[in-house]
Amino acid sequence: MQRILKVVFLLLLAGCLFAQGNQRPNFSGVWQMVKDKSDFGIVRMPDRVVRTIDHQGVTINLHTEQTIDGKSRSSDVVYYTDGRDASNVVNGHEALNHCYWDGGTLVIRTVATAKGETALTEERWTLEPDGKTLTMTSHWKRAQAEADFKMVLEKVGAK
Repeated sequence: MQRILKVVFLLLLAGCLFAQGNQRPNFSGVWQMVKDKSDFGIVRMPDRVVRTIDHQGVTINLHTEQTIDGKSRSSDVVYYTDGRDASNVVNGHEALNHCYWDGGTLVIRTVATAKGETALTEERWTLEPDGKTLTMTSHWKRAQAEADFKMVLEKVGAK
């Protein structure tokens, strides 16, 4: 009897750990870049980035406001986490996005064309367990250059 209870306990524990490891976060909220924790590599870091994310089911609507040298710009994109592609326009350039989950990390692959040149980007979104810090890492590649970025954002109003 004790042996059966041990096996049942181990199976329940394994099931809980498996379910915990496969939880997919909800990224909804207003997120502000933390400059001293972010690294834009060879690209100039914006003075300010605020991302507003509305994550409902498999749909993520992302509104980004960015300021560099006192000049602000904004963009709105949609992503689907169920494997559907999404077409977006960012800064006047067409972009095709494909998202999927890698465990609890959201992976966004983007193909964009500007001035006849194609750029490929792979972005990874990871939410800390406390839900207050979102890290977005990106690898960007064009024919003549590659770059890596890391943007750390804190949830506005999170305590």
